[in-house]
Amino acid sequence: MQSLDPTTLVGYTKDDLAKKRFDARFRIPASLGLILFCGGGLWLVVTKQPTTFIFAVLAGGSLCLIVSVLGIRFLTPTSSSGRPMKKFWVDRSNAYGHEMIFVCDDTKTYFRRVFAKNSRARRL
Repeated sequence: MQSLDPTTLVGYTKDDLAKKRFDARFRIPASLGLILFCGGGLWLVVTKQPTTFIFAVLAGGSLCLIVSVLGIRFLTPTSSSGRPMKKFWVDRSNAYGHEMIFVCDDTKTYFRRVFAKNSRARRL
């Protein structure tokens, strides 16, 4: 994947609606996966009875989380006008992780998204 310096996007506007729609596509699978995985793990720790059902719940939760992460990373979002957007890594990002920028050249819009945030904050 190519990289892009955001300062080169002169004349482009932020597309907040496209970012909201992009995030909303993965909110339900990620939430469901987190609830299933944490609930199954908690049930396993509290009852100390490993059953096939609990392992199925843990596997289902893990699968939902994996699908959500892969979907966010590899699916192409659309702009608010419905046109596909191009993905780029951001050069010299100040974010706490890997930042991507999604650009639509037809509508001259973009939005940014941070992936894989670091667990410890940077000191300035």
